[in-house]
Amino acid sequence: MRDAVLDRDGADDAMFKEILQSFVEPSEGIVADLIAVHNAHSAADVKAETHKLKSSSRSIGANELADTCLALETASASERPYKRGCTFFRSVWRIHSTL
Repeated sequence: MRDAVLDRDGADDAMFKEILQSFVEPSEGIVADLIAVHNAHSAADVKAETHKLKSSSRSIGANELADTCLALETASASERPYKRGCTFFRSVWRIHSTL
């Protein structure tokens, strides 16, 4: 992820840290909202929150997380998001724990 952002944006390490921070702070709120709507079994809201996180993940090169979000977003459209929930939350935890 780091190399992709540095190559694409011509960023240095300080800029990369700023880019990651601008991802982490808002994504923590999205993840909290996602957990809440997931627990409420609201597939439409899971889809909406997952879409937000997918877009921001893709923009910083966190493609594994974005791909997992896409899978959960797709599952949400068919009212079956809960089968992919564990995979999703593991990916979210992995991304956040590396920062």
